Amino acid sequence: MANWKDKYDEDIIRQVENRDYASGGAKAALYSDEDYAESLKDSALWGLADEAGKAALHDKNEKIAAKYGFSGGDDGSEYKPYEGAPTGRPSYLPQTTERPAYTSTRSSAIDAALDALLSGKEFSYDYENDPVYQAYKKEYTREGQRAFDDALAQLSARSGGLASSYAGSAAGQAQGYYMQQLTDKIPELEARAYGRYNDDRTRELENLRLLEEMEDRDYSRNRDSVGDWENDRSFAESRADTEYNRRINEAMLAMQNGDSSKLEALGITPDEEAVLRMALASGGRITPIGGSGGSGGGSGSGTGSGGGGTDYVSAFRSGDHSDAVIEGLLASGLTRDQIEAAGYTGDFFATGSSEGSKKANRGDYVYNTIMNEITYGGNIENAMAFATEEIEKGLEDGSIEPEDADRILKLFGY
Repeated sequence: MANWKDKYDEDIIRQVENRDYASGGAKAALYSDEDYAESLKDSALWGLADEAGKAALHDKNEKIAAKYGFSGGDDGSEYKPYEGAPTGRPSYLPQTTERPAYTSTRSSAIDAALDALLSGKEFSYDYENDPVYQAYKKEYTREGQRAFDDALAQLSARSGGLASSYAGSAAGQAQGYYMQQLTDKIPELEARAYGRYNDDRTRELENLRLLEEMEDRDYSRNRDSVGDWENDRSFAESRADTEYNRRINEAMLAMQNGDSSKLEALGITPDEEAVLRMALASGGRITPIGGSGGSGGGSGSGTGSGGGGTDYVSAFRSGDHSDAVIEGLLASGLTRDQIEAAGYTGDFFATGSSEGSKKANRGDYVYNTIMNEITYGGNIENAMAFATEEIEKGLEDGSIEPEDADRILKLFGY
């Protein structure tokens, strides 16, 4: 099978292998390598084509888009899913999700043919049981008797009708000639029988080989089906992962820019948002709360019901460094170091601070530690063991509130 790269220049190949999901949209996220390369080539031709050429390019690309469940609109740049097209993280798995199994239809016949070969009798020849020999015997015996009778009659006539010992001896010799001919036939008949035996064995062996060849052909077809199935699944899963990663990357970019309004449109759940916010915070990529930029999600104290972490960021920037705002920042995934680096100088984190501050700080510590373990490829079992121990200890001594325990356990799907 020809490689798709053979049909395109290096610039298009580079664009396919380094897809820009921000500008490429659904095509970059969903298309196979070859379909995306074809789309890029047609985009380059668009500006050179006349109206008829543009119509042809549009129709061609609409057919490609239809394979992925959407229309590109009038100019091909839009994403308009067809009715019933998947939303959220898509599934592109082939309709036949079961791995093609192989069931032999010839194994019984092969076993029987092999048994016949292995258990076949050794060659032996008994001329008395050979019907061909019996036919010869009957013929030569009859001819020998006739020769005996003719010789005896002729010799007796010469002696006046009296049978002499000479006449009997001569007649016996005439008959014996035919019996000797019959005996001489036995090696010839044995050779014929051995030839038939070999022919039968050869035919049985050829039948076995034919059955095995047919079995190999069927198995090879099955392996081709399995290979196609695995390629389809791999391609489908790759496309699903690409689309999912695009959605997550767009969500993280929106969170970095302080724009939480896009999260719902992207299908980001609250639990996913919490994990992503923590991942951003742990990696130092979230918008610094003490810096400028990003409109935030609201203003004022940031302790209202609908603001989320962005409202607390806005409140902090506006000068509200109250314990409620600090607790909200911690709950949204920011760490003590980040909050203090943003300019916080209060006593929320001070030794001997209020019990409420101590609880918030302890819950944040456990949450952040687990998130670091999960985010950077740590052992989930170790993280779970740490969480269990800390929650039990914290709930017992009061350093972790039940709400914090719930927030931590959500990381493990509880």
